[in-house]
Amino acid sequence: MRSQNRLLFLASLVALSACGPTDSATGYVWQVELTGIADTCNAAAQGYQETFDYVIYYDGALADLRVDGESFATGTFEGCNLSYSSPVMGEQREDGAWVKWILEGEATFRPGGTSCDLDPGVDWSGEEVFTIKDSEDKDIEVGCTYTLSAVGVYQGKDE
Repeated sequence: MRSQNRLLFLASLVALSACGPTDSATGYVWQVELTGIADTCNAAAQGYQETFDYVIYYDGALADLRVDGESFATGTFEGCNLSYSSPVMGEQREDGAWVKWILEGEATFRPGGTSCDLDPGVDWSGEEVFTIKDSEDKDIEVGCTYTLSAVGVYQGKDE
């Protein structure tokens, strides 16, 4: 996948998703930098780096992860460990071909920005994997993956 298409591919994750609760409870914000670390979808790995504000809304051990007010994944946490996934999402390319994927992520994070065993200055450390579930693009195989490191810093409450 060309670098520009890759950016659209990952950025559309936020725009095309709609899952999880939409209550007005307080969210907690981490500024998370995503960096590509592995790519099995392209002969030559495509670089990727982007920063998002991840806002988490809690309901007991359940978590709704949002970017720009839109849910992109839901998950569960126990202590400092968070596991999350998205529904199947997709985008239609300029040539009309559809590509669909899911996101699965795991992170060690500091709920509320305190405690947990992380390096100084890091409040979120994890990995996200995008897995292609369906592809009409002959250059993108079903089952290939993009893996991103996710490292962030707690920003406070989003009220």
